[in-house]
Parts: sequence; structure tokens; C-alpha cells
Amino acid sequence: MRPEIDGGQLPRRRPRHDGVPPALAVLSGHPNLETIVKNVLIPIDGSANALRAVNYVIDQVRESGPCSIHLLNVQLPIVSGTVHAFISKEMIQDYYEDEAKAALAQARIALDKAGLTYQTALRVGPVAATLTAYAAEQKFDHIVMGSRGLGAAGSLLLGSVVLKVLQTVHIPVVVIN
Repeated sequence: MRPEIDGGQLPRRRPRHDGVPPALAVLSGHPNLETIVKNVLIPIDGSANALRAVNYVIDQVRESGPCSIHLLNVQLPIVSGTVHAFISKEMIQDYYEDEAKAALAQARIALDKAGLTYQTALRVGPVAATLTAYAAEQKFDHIVMGSRGLGAAGSLLLGSVVLKVLQTVHIPVVVIN
């Protein structure tokens, strides 16, 4: 049995706004995306889904106009006291930077090839909480992220980081599969 709304009529799909992709028009609720989405955060972990998120943003910029693109890589902290006893803080920081550089490499190549400017950042901490805090601190308008990262654990449909971010941020999030 079909649901009935207003005398048996199903609601129509929201029309496309001038030049604004349907997903972004629905999220923003505004016909002019450029006045709404100025700062976009793309969390990057080196996964294929993260790269698809980058490619999605590239396509949106081509269609809707420029925005400020920020790539964020979050490294899990090394918490072992044994490691800290034998390895200097500088060596650990170098490790984080090397891992971030490797994770960001393909995203940077794609954005460079598209001729888009972007900023990169590295943070260390629990991934979802760090990402959420960074998004609030930098006042992003929008987050575009892959549905699953490199981790094997998590939900069957969405990654655990995505679920935590969706539960805690107060800005639109586009999840790319």
C-alpha cells in the first residue's frame, strides 16, 4: 500500500535550483550555493571513498562555482608509554607528517590536476571527535566525506567515523559512497 499524503498525492521531488546540484540544494535550502557554502572540509584518510569525495567536490566546483577547499588528515595518537620512552616527540611528529603526506597524496594530485586551490591540515586525536572539533573551530559550512575509510571495523552501511560525525556536527554533511 502506498503512503497517502494530501489526498493520495505523494510529494514531488524538490526542483533543481539554478546551477545547484540537487543534493546541495536540498541540504542548503538556498538557490544560490555560493552564498551558503564557502568553506568545505574534506576529511582524507587515503581511502578510495575519500578520493571519491574529493572528485565530487571538484565536480561541484565546476558546476556551481568556487569555494574554499580544506583537506584534513587525522592521525590516531601513539599512546604507548614504551614508544614514548624510546622515540622522541620530534620523531613521532615526523611519523604523523609522513603518514598524512601519504594519505593526502592522491587528493592533492586530483585537486592540482583540476587547477583548484586548497589547504591541508594534520591533526592528531580520535578521528571523529578531532574532525568535529576542527570543523567547528574553522567554521566550515559543509563537510563532504567518504562513506567508509580505511578501517575494517564499523557499521555495515556506513563507517563508524561517519556515523559519529553525523551525530555530532551541526552543519550539512554529504556522504559519498
